Amino acid sequence: MFPKVEDKARAKILICTMQYGYGYKQGTEKYVSNLTSGLKSNGYEVIIAAGDPENIKQENSKSKNNSQDRQVTLPSNGWPELHGEDVDYYVALLQEIRPDIVHMANPAHIGINLLTAAKQLNIPYFVTATDFWWLCPKHTLTLKDGSFCQGFENSSACRHCILSTHPRKQLQRLYRQQTIRPLIKGAIKLNAIARNQPLPDWPGRNQILKTALDQAEKVICLSKSGKKRIDNFFGLKNTHYLPTGLSESWFSKPKDHDFNLSQIKIGYLGAIAPHKGLHTLLDALDDPELKEVQLKIAGKTNDSQYANQLLSRELNIDYKGEIGESEAVSFIDSVDLIVIPSNSPENQPQVLLEASARKKPVVASDSPGCAELLDETVVFPANNAASLRSILKNFLQNPSSFPLPEKPRSALDITKETINLYKKATSRHITPTEIT
Repeated sequence: MFPKVEDKARAKILICTMQYGYGYKQGTEKYVSNLTSGLKSNGYEVIIAAGDPENIKQENSKSKNNSQDRQVTLPSNGWPELHGEDVDYYVALLQEIRPDIVHMANPAHIGINLLTAAKQLNIPYFVTATDFWWLCPKHTLTLKDGSFCQGFENSSACRHCILSTHPRKQLQRLYRQQTIRPLIKGAIKLNAIARNQPLPDWPGRNQILKTALDQAEKVICLSKSGKKRIDNFFGLKNTHYLPTGLSESWFSKPKDHDFNLSQIKIGYLGAIAPHKGLHTLLDALDDPELKEVQLKIAGKTNDSQYANQLLSRELNIDYKGEIGESEAVSFIDSVDLIVIPSNSPENQPQVLLEASARKKPVVASDSPGCAELLDETVVFPANNAASLRSILKNFLQNPSSFPLPEKPRSALDITKETINLYKKATSRHITPTEIT
């Protein structure tokens, strides 16, 4: 039996996510970091339970992992993993930590059995849908032909989609050969057995996830379009739109930036992966009228073959590598325009909000999470380099006419709303120790 909240000095929140800590710097990690800081500043005790799919914590535990957040490392079983470790494993973990609330940010790699365990122990839990993993085992909702998928159909169809769009082009080519397919499927099975991991099979996935979401106190959606998509797919009645907030560093006064029409600087800040559409931006810039434009790129190379192919193109490219949040502020300040060329549905790109906070115009594909925040004049059809090229040429002609996105909200403001959701949706009244 768990002690009542009022028996403890502070209410304890367990935030769970696919990965966290040194070396993990993407949007979900920023969301968790900002929420953790906000909760702690409001008097809550916070523990983060996260996977470590790249073994970064283990490799850097002695020299580089200087995070002040309390963390528990969870087993990582692969991005499409549905259940994760046994429910008993998570029951024991929760009995040891004794949280008052569990908040799941992203269940990729770690699965949803932690939520099942929380339900068994009568611990209220919340879910934030930071991407579309809930609808799609590979989260991109993008089919081989580039069209958008509505969500999971069956295991066979999704395995086919994953293999036919695999980032390793050689595997894609082999999979297209009908005689080779059984061998590939056999190799996947042997690999799973060797690594003691489950096969990529998801019987009953939709109903299992619907139950997990239905039983959440609230399912927080970061975009209006994301909320609509999840509502329609699962038939949920407990979703709540609450966008990402930004840390205070994003709202400092921007540094002076010399705008030079003779050399416009365009920025791309995000993962270098096919579904992010950087190739579309490079194709758009491959034009004599845009040869003086410099493209500054910062982000993690998730697919080295894809990244090497793009970064070696004979264009004016300045690649900064992967950067942290403090460096990202300076990066955005140093450019004239941010482009988000995603060719898969975006929930709510953090970089769009960050550019807005730094008063930089944004051009983006018509991915719903982007389009809902931008004027239609700066939105182009996904994968359409010609349309993007036209917008970029317009920017060169009249940059001051490009509208700025609406100013984003602060992380502290969003945290206060999250705390209100905790209080309203739970049967317990949580009152953390007052901070003087």
